Amino acid sequence: MMIPNWLVQGVVTGIILPIIYFPVNAYLSNKFSNDLPAEGKNAYKNFLIKNSKPINDLFRKLDEYKNNTQMKYFYFLEGMPLGIMCSIILLMFSFFLSQLRELNKFDFFLPYYNYAYNGQKDIDLVRIVLSLNVFTIIITALIFLFIIFSHFKGYTNPKVTEKLSLTRWSKYIHYSYWLSTGLIIGLNMNELLFVISFKNQFIKVITNLPNYKIFVLLILYLICLFSSWFCIFILYDQINDFSDSVKQLITDFYIDDFPYIRVKTNGEDISGKIDDIHNETLIILKEVCSLKAIRWDQITTMEIEKQGEDSKLSMRLLPKVTENKPWWKFW
Repeated sequence: MMIPNWLVQGVVTGIILPIIYFPVNAYLSNKFSNDLPAEGKNAYKNFLIKNSKPINDLFRKLDEYKNNTQMKYFYFLEGMPLGIMCSIILLMFSFFLSQLRELNKFDFFLPYYNYAYNGQKDIDLVRIVLSLNVFTIIITALIFLFIIFSHFKGYTNPKVTEKLSLTRWSKYIHYSYWLSTGLIIGLNMNELLFVISFKNQFIKVITNLPNYKIFVLLILYLICLFSSWFCIFILYDQINDFSDSVKQLITDFYIDDFPYIRVKTNGEDISGKIDDIHNETLIILKEVCSLKAIRWDQITTMEIEKQGEDSKLSMRLLPKVTENKPWWKFW
């Protein structure tokens, strides 16, 4: 029985989707972002950083955090070959276990035993390749359980030292997210490499299977695919939440000392104490019990009150500056 070519191609190549999810999602999010361009935003921020010590210290600590966690990219890249290695080790271990008389009768180990000792048949080879899906599902499930365990233990909440740097344990948790992401991608890459290497045998066997077996294989593949996608999405969300939490912890340390400023727009003058400077399009000012939001691109003049001094520093509207966030920047 022949099956449609699109189904065969989907099974063979569809597994690559988790691999390209991160760069494509990050690029498109930046490319089609709805954030408004902030005229002079960087220049006004630099003005505040230069003339306010608390804000200067805040951004310096944030830069230190980013510099001190640069190893995350190494762990991400290291996770991919580690995932491939884990998959191959489990494959070899399955061949070893299939030699045991008590195990080689189980359906999972039977193709390993047959392929090693009863002739190298295509059907056994395909079943071995498909068993890589099981390895991926198991390891992905273990990573997901690790995330749940870390959440209930409170490990997902970053902790900082007196110098506002990450504690060693929090840094390890942060790196584990990147390592796990690379690990899942590596597992899927290994499956893809095996399928491509034996694509002729794979297509030959698949096209001659009865409908119900094709359905079972498709379900197994979809479970593997969606579990990988789901876990990568959770890890991506954890990475963003972790970075946002660190940023908030550092900001909260300095927020009480943020300066009072006065900004002029085309329509009115607004004054207050800075409450949020991280927003991409707005600067938030606090005055008594009210919060005021001003768009960066509507500010024409900014004045900052220097603590302990009667004088004020002011800055007028600068030429338009549009910030494009790099596609690889996650926060």
